[in-house]
Amino acid sequence: MRAVYVTYYINLLQNLKTSSDVFVSLNPHTPPKAGTVYRRQIMAHPQFTNKTQEGRAEIKQELQGKAGLWFCGAYMCYGFHEDGCRSGFEVATAINKVPLPWAEGKTGEDKNRLMVLPAPNLAEYTFNQNNTILRRLKKLVTYRIPVAVCKALVSKFLKSAITKGSLVLKLNDGSMLQFGDKSSCSGDSKPITARVFDDWFFVKVATEYDLGLARSYMSGHFLVEPLSKESDYPWTLRSPKGSQRETNNVIGDPIGLTRLFLLFVGNRDTDSVGLRSVKQHTYANALQNASGLAISKGKSADCHGCMGRSHTCFQLQSALS
Repeated sequence: MRAVYVTYYINLLQNLKTSSDVFVSLNPHTPPKAGTVYRRQIMAHPQFTNKTQEGRAEIKQELQGKAGLWFCGAYMCYGFHEDGCRSGFEVATAINKVPLPWAEGKTGEDKNRLMVLPAPNLAEYTFNQNNTILRRLKKLVTYRIPVAVCKALVSKFLKSAITKGSLVLKLNDGSMLQFGDKSSCSGDSKPITARVFDDWFFVKVATEYDLGLARSYMSGHFLVEPLSKESDYPWTLRSPKGSQRETNNVIGDPIGLTRLFLLFVGNRDTDSVGLRSVKQHTYANALQNASGLAISKGKSADCHGCMGRSHTCFQLQSALS
């Protein structure tokens, strides 16, 4: 898995009248040819924090319009293109004292004339929509209770299944679930840290097993955080010399998934897990196996056109035969 790579043809995009072609490439997988690079720049989206809001308030209250100096841009709101447009409107109407046509004649809560219509308060709207008794009851029944039950089941399973190595789950409430004895497993001595963004991850894993883990990853419910240094990875998983490991806050560390699976493999054949897994996957327990597979199969679209020959279909057929 690699980061998104896109190239813009600036001559056409910006209508440049130049004798040479100019391109802008974002996240190129291979470096441009030496001597063809005009400039290299690292860019990132701004992080809007409490300090950001305090800074914006200070600009508006103490600097905006003073000594002919005006500030406008997407950074004056929340970083979207629409915010940049709104910020420009606010400065323009403040200078010429003429309201926008669609705001003319309208007043705000303070009864003053509006120059620019205020942005809708989506957070307040969403809160009001979801803060009814029926909505809260629905969320309790369809989300909170299933998450609590499945979280307990998955935690209990991981506690008994991960006896070697170290697995850490970081949750949204700031808590962490830790499993294993922190020893080296499959040649990996560093903890494997998975950041769980959506607690529905536990429901997917509890009801669909390994298939649920894969679907949860594809849905962005969790990612595996990269290690700080290349030398921290097992030598078998290190990037080739001279290449750059492609990790970011969106996809996490693709090699981290390999580390996670190797942790499972390293714990699979231990005495505490191996014997139990052998007993659980026998025909004496076929009904339980089939029920779990049926849940996975019922929600799966992987078997379209496979004529019953995929891994899931074969296991389901074997368990029910």
